[in-house]
Amino acid sequence: MAAPTGVEDFAEDLRCSICLELFSDPVILECGHNYCQACIARYWAEIPANGGEDVPHPTCPECRREIPDGKFTVNRVLGQLAQKAKESLSAHTSDEDTKSDENDEEMQGDQLFCSDDGCLVRALQPEHWGHRCLPLDEAVEHYKEILSAAQTSLESKAQAAKSLQDQSAQKVPEITAQRLRLEQHLSAQFIELHQWLQEKEAAMRREIRREEELLLSELERNQRNGQEQIRAAEEQVAKIQAWLDHQDPEIFLKGIKAFTDKYCPTEEKGSTLPVVSRGFSLGQFKGPIQYLVWREMLPFLRPSPGLITLDPSTNHPNLVLSQDLASVWLEDNPEEDVPDGPERFSKTVCVLGAQGFTSGRHYWETVVGDKTSWDIGVAKESVNRKEAKVTVKPSNGFWAIWLRNGSEYKALDSPSKQLSLQARPQKVGVYLDYEGGQVSFYDADTMAHIYTFSDVFSEPLYPMFSPGVNKDGLNAEPLHLLPPRA
Repeated sequence: MAAPTGVEDFAEDLRCSICLELFSDPVILECGHNYCQACIARYWAEIPANGGEDVPHPTCPECRREIPDGKFTVNRVLGQLAQKAKESLSAHTSDEDTKSDENDEEMQGDQLFCSDDGCLVRALQPEHWGHRCLPLDEAVEHYKEILSAAQTSLESKAQAAKSLQDQSAQKVPEITAQRLRLEQHLSAQFIELHQWLQEKEAAMRREIRREEELLLSELERNQRNGQEQIRAAEEQVAKIQAWLDHQDPEIFLKGIKAFTDKYCPTEEKGSTLPVVSRGFSLGQFKGPIQYLVWREMLPFLRPSPGLITLDPSTNHPNLVLSQDLASVWLEDNPEEDVPDGPERFSKTVCVLGAQGFTSGRHYWETVVGDKTSWDIGVAKESVNRKEAKVTVKPSNGFWAIWLRNGSEYKALDSPSKQLSLQARPQKVGVYLDYEGGQVSFYDADTMAHIYTFSDVFSEPLYPMFSPGVNKDGLNAEPLHLLPPRA
């Protein structure tokens, strides 16, 4: 049978606030609070270690009042009441399991959660003094909020990862299709090269065979001539021998002069035997064949380096063009003033090429040498040529790269991109595929790729050049357009 409710309430007032058990040898402090003697002694002994700093006098765990010299008085009356409460609770306890459950429920109300150590504690336990201890329902609510926020964040990350995964999955067939298109493009390009090389090889083989036929024909003609000369010589030898057989001097000498004039030619006349025929021309068929073929192949390449000249109606007033319109450089005070016009750049320091493109594939090269600054690219016909501070980028009609400070290369894309080049180019090649929406830049000496823009073109495009600022005389060299290769 369970203990009466009155006994439990009575016993509840007889518990030590440190150990939460019924008082054992209780003592009363000057402030009026009661504790088990062992509990308060242990608490005061552990205060410096737990509090982290020394204190002048012990304090009451509940009201924090200083207790000089740790004085207390034994409370015998409270001890007797506590003992009677123990006996009453023991006498009226009927079931150990029920008692355990009730004690657990009772202790639950006194338990706290230490957020510093992450454990359940009882109120005023010295080892958790100064820690952040919360009632269980507040602790549960606090950590539910933390877990909910973490769950929301993780779900958001998972959703973003799933979206990225879906996008990646969609990209797979696109990449495969693009790879197939590029392979087809490469195949078509190399088929043209292979076809041209095969035709060139076949033509050279035919030339070798024609040369062989000529040589064999000469040898055959020489052989026929030789045989004819042998027959004629043998006939003459026979006639001479017959003449030598004459025994009578008168008969031998009769007509000898005419006979010797006819059948005994001089040494000069006798040297008409054919010379051995010539051989194949090694210089033609065993020379630097690959180089000879490459030079012959250049005009057939598509696109081959094209002829680009500068448009004198577009250059900024501080840009000076050469007479052949193939070079441009900057002068702060040019000797000649250029007339203004709608096509001339007034603020942006650049010049356009005279040749515009509305279709096809085109390639040209520019010598940059050891310049420390330049801009090279293409511009659409409608670019703003009068306003200041026009940013060179695709949305403003420019597709270009630049060099600054001698080593800082940048693609003027949106956003711009720093470029890391393996070697400093002396010549820059520009490739425009109008229908393909491509502008690519190369180191023209090695054809190492520098950067590629992809866009959609709908109006004429012109080559664009800027020689850069001539700072401290370090960038005075002109940009020079290379003519088509011979």
